[in-house]
Amino acid sequence: MALIGDLLRKIRSAFKKAGVDQEEAEYLLAHILGISRAEVHLRAREHLPAELLPTLEMALKRRLTREPLAYIFGEVEFYGRPFRVGPGVLIPRPETEILVETVIGLCPEREPFLLDLGTGSGVIGITLALERQALVVAIDKSLVALSYAQANLLRYRLKNRVFLVASDWCQALRPQRVFQVVVSNPPYVGPEEWPHLAPEIKDFEPQEALVAREEGLSAIKKVIACARKHLAPGGFLVCEIGARQADKVLALAQQAGLLEGRIIPDLAGNPRILVARQRREDSH
Repeated sequence: MALIGDLLRKIRSAFKKAGVDQEEAEYLLAHILGISRAEVHLRAREHLPAELLPTLEMALKRRLTREPLAYIFGEVEFYGRPFRVGPGVLIPRPETEILVETVIGLCPEREPFLLDLGTGSGVIGITLALERQALVVAIDKSLVALSYAQANLLRYRLKNRVFLVASDWCQALRPQRVFQVVVSNPPYVGPEEWPHLAPEIKDFEPQEALVAREEGLSAIKKVIACARKHLAPGGFLVCEIGARQADKVLALAQQAGLLEGRIIPDLAGNPRILVARQRREDSH
C-alpha cells in the first residue's frame, strides 16, 4: 500500500514530464479521496485505501493524455458550486464568473428575466437563478450541451426557473419576447488561433463552443443582434469577449444601436466583458 505523500510526489513528477500543471496532482488525489487539497498534505503519511488505487491509476492515465480534469471527474466548480460537465460541452472558466458578477451588479432587484445565449452546461443561467432568483431562458443548439444543462438544473431543482431551448441563437424566440438582461459566453477564438491552443482544449473540448469565424467575431455579432432585438428598453447586454477584441466589439455594439458600451477586465487585467445597454425608448 502506497503512502499518500509518496503518491503525491510521484504524480507531480509524472505531470511535470507530461507538461501538466503539477498543482493538479493535489486536485487529483483530493478528488479520489473525497477530501480537500489541504487534507492531502495532512494525510501524507497515511496509506491510500487499496480499493481506490484502480480509480487513481485510471484517472492518472487519462490526465497524462492531457484530458482535462473536469472531464475525468465529470464535474467542475463554478461560483462555489459543482456542475456536471463532460465531453461535448465547454468547461466553464474562472473568468466567466466575472460575467456572472457583472450581471448581479446590474440586477439589484430579485427575479430579473434573463436570456442566456449559448448556455452550454448551464452554469451562467443556473448560477443567476440561484443568486438572484432570476427567471432564465437558456438557449443552445447543441443537444449534448443541453443534456448537461438539464442535469445541472435538476440537481439544483430549478426546472421552474430555468427553461432550456434548443435553438441556433435566438431564432426560436418569438419577436415580442424581451428580457431585462441578455448574457452570453459565445465562441470568440479565431480559427487561426485554434491549432496553437493547449492540448487540453484543442484535443478534447468542442471546437464549435470555442471557435468563431471572422477572427472570432461572428458569434459575438449574432449575440449583439439578438440583444438589440430582444432586450427590453433600458436592458443590458453582458457578453464575454476575447482579450484582443475590445475595440471591435465596442464598435459593433455601437453600430447595432446599443448604448453606453464599456469593457470590464478580468483578474489578469485583460479586456473580458462587454456591457452595453438597449435604448430606453424602444427595443428595435
